[in-house]
Amino acid sequence: MHVVLQHGRNLKTSVLSVLRLLLLASVLTACAVSSNQERAAPTGEIAAPAAATAVVPAPIAIPVEAQQQFDKALAALKAGQTAAATQQLQQLASRYPAFAGPWINLGLVELKAARYEPAATLFKQALDRDAKSAPAHHYLGVSYRNLGRFKDAEAAYKDAIAADDSYAVAHLNLGVLYDLYLQRPELALPEYQRYQELNGTPDAKVAGWVKELTARLNADKRTKSASGVAP
Repeated sequence: MHVVLQHGRNLKTSVLSVLRLLLLASVLTACAVSSNQERAAPTGEIAAPAAATAVVPAPIAIPVEAQQQFDKALAALKAGQTAAATQQLQQLASRYPAFAGPWINLGLVELKAARYEPAATLFKQALDRDAKSAPAHHYLGVSYRNLGRFKDAEAAYKDAIAADDSYAVAHLNLGVLYDLYLQRPELALPEYQRYQELNGTPDAKVAGWVKELTARLNADKRTKSASGVAP
């Protein structure tokens, strides 16, 4: 697999849309947050896609030794050797300080361990290196949501969507945030619908949420109309 490094803010957006997933796609299979879709559960966020869907020529190829180090980190994660994986990722971050990928993965390690403050700090470090990283914005939102910082989570999810509107999981988690935590079902519904549009194969559970919210909002409209209250 050819892996590329994210570098700063000078790359074109079309390139960054794929490069921002550096060292993220493979690690997600071993280090992602819970994929539980229960809206009522505190860990209701869903992991990001497992791989980029397009190939863009990379302006900077990762050195062989860096790829080998990443492979060791991935193997350690899969084996449950979090400390060894973290050490490898920290070394990558130190050796390639301008690149966002290692910081994102270090943040995922902290997020998986429910250490939300350190996770948020690491995702912000990644964003210092690539302000258009949709995964970094998204997982910053996940961290904030778990910290009870719901408005900050909303802003982070929106930033992820602004960076990449096709990043489906950000729409989903923004919908969950609106639905359960900010009590804004009218804002949650279009986010769920957008997630379904982007998801390829519609998610049956999310389809149920869409049906439920649609019925609830329609009932609210009928109640307001019957009472003479403007919608």
